[in-house]
Amino acid sequence: MIEKYTIPPGFSVASSFFKGFDRPADFVRMKYELSPIIADAYQRLEEKCQLKEPSVAVRSSAIDEDNPNASFAGQFKTYLNVKGCNNVIQAIIHCYQSAFSERVSTYRSHKEMISDNAMSVFVQQLVAADMSSVVFSKNPVTGDANEIIINANWGLGESIVNGKVTPDTYVINKHDLSIKQKLISKKSTMCILCSENGISDVDIPKVMADTPVLTDQQMIHFERCNTGK
Repeated sequence: MIEKYTIPPGFSVASSFFKGFDRPADFVRMKYELSPIIADAYQRLEEKCQLKEPSVAVRSSAIDEDNPNASFAGQFKTYLNVKGCNNVIQAIIHCYQSAFSERVSTYRSHKEMISDNAMSVFVQQLVAADMSSVVFSKNPVTGDANEIIINANWGLGESIVNGKVTPDTYVINKHDLSIKQKLISKKSTMCILCSENGISDVDIPKVMADTPVLTDQQMIHFERCNTGK
């Protein structure tokens, strides 16, 4: 199945690297130890992308997230449109530091989870998307495994995952890929790339606000790739 997708190149920092870095004073040592590793990895990424200082996304992959009892969605920091080796190193450190934030500790306490700050960090070439979507392989509201749910908005997907906008919602029948329902929202905000580093939230032009993000053809083509049909 994976060969059907064009996946942007990237690299990761394994959770084993971060063991022992759990106090503020340790992060100075972390930067020192990370610097030669990331310098080499980022140079290799430049070669793969055939770009000088490619723009990347820096994301967490915590050991205890996305389990049956907790998701940690939006709890850990994500950094988008990061350019340059030093900025990538800093973003990796900040991403890992977010595992120790007050809101993560509160969430773990609320879920009665034993504290485990183990995390790996993934660095991947950023796609400058005109539109983005989040796809659920079963309906997350009803639990219906026969339905695929797509949430979509203009711009980068950060506005969807952070709950900054009410996205369009499409309900797809998993078996015959027919479109069961389309809920087109009045979308107010989208996330775009800044000219240098980082991202920005901007108002969606009125002409696009209640325009469907995805066409029927795009939805069906996408789901055929996902289901292999």
